[in-house]
Parts: sequence; structure tokens; C-alpha cells
Amino acid sequence: MGWERRGNNQYYYRKHREGSHVRSVYVGQGEIAVLTAQLDEMQREQNETLRARERKEQRAFDTFDQSIDTLSRLSSTLTEAVLMAAGFHQHKRQWRKQKA
Repeated sequence: MGWERRGNNQYYYRKHREGSHVRSVYVGQGEIAVLTAQLDEMQREQNETLRARERKEQRAFDTFDQSIDTLSRLSSTLTEAVLMAAGFHQHKRQWRKQKA
């Protein structure tokens, strides 16, 4: 996005990507263009703030997910240890009581 100087005048253009091509869209010049550029900048800052908040939330979810995975592995290990201590063994992924 930005200002382009053509001759002695400055014009504000928005850039849009369409596939692999970038297209310039004329917005204006003068006071209207300045206000539009300021509005675009505020929207960019707001979008960046939103993306930063989403990244922070995603990191929190990832940490929580890792905690759940760790808890799941520990509970599986504990369950396996208790069953083995009680005289069970695994046969084709099934726990069975060992014959005496």
C-alpha cells in the first residue's frame, strides 16, 4: 500500500493480489487520500493486534495440549504397572489374567 509520486503530485494506491499478480487500485490524492491512508494504517494495526492475540491463545492451547498428552502417557503407564502387578499380561493388545 502506499503513496506514489507521479510528476509533482502524490497519489494513494491500494495493492491487491490476484493469484500471482499484484493490482494497484487508485484511491485518490489530497486530503481524502491522507484520511484513507490513515484508516488503512489503523486497520493494519488492528489486524496485527488481533493476530498477536490469536498467536498467544494458540500457544496457551498448545501448552495445555502438551500437558494433556503428558498426563495421558503417565496414566497409561500407571495403569499398565498396576495391571502387571495384579498378575495381568497383554495378549494381542488385550489385558488378560495370567494362568497360575
